[in-house]
Amino acid sequence: MAADPLAHPPEPDESASGVEADIDGTPVRLILLDPPTEAVTTDKNEMTLLLAHSAGHLTASLTALEEENRVVDRGCLLQSRNNVASIAAHFPGSGEYRLAVSADLLGDGVYTQVMEYFITATVPQREPPREFPATFLQSHNCYIYTPQSGRVAPTWTPFVVEALAELVGVAVLSGDDLVYLQQRPGHPTHWVGRVRLQPGPVKVSSNIDRTHFEVFGLQAVE
Repeated sequence: MAADPLAHPPEPDESASGVEADIDGTPVRLILLDPPTEAVTTDKNEMTLLLAHSAGHLTASLTALEEENRVVDRGCLLQSRNNVASIAAHFPGSGEYRLAVSADLLGDGVYTQVMEYFITATVPQREPPREFPATFLQSHNCYIYTPQSGRVAPTWTPFVVEALAELVGVAVLSGDDLVYLQQRPGHPTHWVGRVRLQPGPVKVSSNIDRTHFEVFGLQAVE
């Protein structure tokens, strides 16, 4: 199971950068926890950033600035719990990147950019781009531990999803098979199971009031 960077988030230090703004009458406050600044340098292909926020649902996008501002498709995964967000980002090669964070301030599905990181990656070698799972509006009610890749093999695959709201269940749809995950004993908010994936789209959905809402999207490929 993937490590949980939100299990024990760091306290903000005195040097931490922050954003406080009033956007269309909605106050927004963000504090950068790790790293504590918007300007970041890394020598790794992947890193996780943490920030505290007062906004509602957040989303993020990664742009390669030296490649004509090309958006890196599914190049990052933002998940949030208790007003702390983690953003896992993958850098295929060395260069300058912008990681923009947007918020659904009014809860109407309209996102407004609230801050951005500027990241210099000096990675030892170029890697194929990693695709993270796609996220949707309802995904802020769930946290996916496994898998955290948007492209998985069509085989038996373990799923671990934490529900941050009262749910009837969490299900995985692959092909014509709809498989419900089971609550982990002693952890009523954790839903687990192994699912035999078929080639093609894979949808992870939450069941709220007998209605399924897609929260994460993956692709099962040979």
